[in-house]
Amino acid sequence: MKIYLVGGCVRDKLLGIESKDHDWTVVGATPADMFKLGYQQVGKEFPVFIHPQTKEEYALARRETKSGTGYHGFSFDTENVTLEDDLWRRDITINAMAIDENNKLIDPFGGQNDLANKIIRHVSAHFEEDPLRVLRIARFAAKLNFSVHSTTIALMRQMVINGELRYLTPERINIEITKALSSDRPSIFFRVLQDCGALDAVFPELQQHFETSLLALDFISITSNKISVRFATLCYHFGNISGIDALKIFCSRIKCSREITQLSLKVCENYHLFADALVLNAEKILHLLTSLRAINNPEIFNDFLLCCQSIAQSVDQSIDPFVDPSVDPKLRLCKQKDFLQLLLCRIIHLPLKHLSMKYSDRALGEAIKKERILEIKKCQEMYIDSAEKAVSKINY
Repeated sequence: MKIYLVGGCVRDKLLGIESKDHDWTVVGATPADMFKLGYQQVGKEFPVFIHPQTKEEYALARRETKSGTGYHGFSFDTENVTLEDDLWRRDITINAMAIDENNKLIDPFGGQNDLANKIIRHVSAHFEEDPLRVLRIARFAAKLNFSVHSTTIALMRQMVINGELRYLTPERINIEITKALSSDRPSIFFRVLQDCGALDAVFPELQQHFETSLLALDFISITSNKISVRFATLCYHFGNISGIDALKIFCSRIKCSREITQLSLKVCENYHLFADALVLNAEKILHLLTSLRAINNPEIFNDFLLCCQSIAQSVDQSIDPFVDPSVDPKLRLCKQKDFLQLLLCRIIHLPLKHLSMKYSDRALGEAIKKERILEIKKCQEMYIDSAEKAVSKINY
C-alpha cells in the first residue's frame, strides 16, 4: 500500500500557496485494509475514508467510466488501479500531480510545466464526461489568472454543443458562480464561459452590455470582496435594460440567497438616484436613504454605494482598472458616493431627542423628517460651496 498527496494541494504547494485541505490517494489497498488501520468510510458513491487521527480524507485510487448523463452518471472500480490511472481521470494537468512519501513529485501529464506557463489544459478526452468541468475550468482561470489552452476551449465548446450543460442543477451553478466571484479576477470566469459558448447556456442574461458589466465587476473586485456586492454590480446593466422582473427571475433561477437578491434589486431600482444625487432635492435624497434603510443599517447602504460607484466608473470604458497605471480605482471615488456618505453620517449624528419632548406618534415622525431634510439642505450648500472653492483654486 502506498499513499500519495494529490490534486489541488499539490498544485498550491508548487505555487507557494498554503492549502487548507489535503487530499490523499491510496494505491494498492482495499476497503478491508483501510478498516484494519482504523479508517472510517464516508459516503456511498466513492471509496473515501477518514484518517483516525488527522480526520483528513483518503481515497482509494480508482478508474471512472461514464455510465449516464450529467455529472452523476459514473461507475468506478478500484482493483489493480495505478497512481497514473487515478491521475488520468482528473480534469486538468495542474490538478493531476502527486507527491510521494519521499516528497518526490509525480507529474505524468506535464502539470508543472503548465503551471509555469500559466496554462489550464485538460488531461484527456475523459474531461468531456463531466459538464461541471466547464464551469470549474472557468473558475480556475479566474482564481489563478491563467489562460485556458485552445484545445481545452474547443473541447468545452463541443460539450456545450452536445447539450451537456443542461444537466447542471441551479444549486451547482450557484456554487460555482459564488466561488468564481470570490476570486481576484472574477470577470475572467465569465469571459472563459463566453469564449466556449457556455455563457448563453448558463447565464444568457449577462450577454446584454457584457463588456460594461465586466468592467463594473473589475472595479468592484478591487474595492470589495463581498459576494453580494460583486453580484449586484455585475447584474445591474442587464437588469436596467430588461427590468426588475427579469432580474428577479434570474436570481430565482440560479438560487441566489435573499441577501444577494435584495441588494441586486436595490441597486437596479435606485442607481439612477445615486447618479443624480448631486442635483436631487432634499426630499428625494431622504426618500433614498429611508427606502434603503440607510439610517438603521449603514453597512447595507455602503454596499449599495460601492456597487453604484463601480457601475458609474464602468460607463467610462476607456479605463482598465488592472492595466492603466495612471488610475488607482481605490482613489477614483465618485462625488456622489462621497456626498451621500457625508449626508448619512450627519443625519445619523443629528440630535433628535429634544423632539420627543414636544411631539409624539405621527407628529414626531414628521418633525424628525423636517429636521433631516433641513440637515440635508445644509449639507448640500456646504458641499457645493466646497466644490466651488476647489474649482476656483484649480482655475487660479
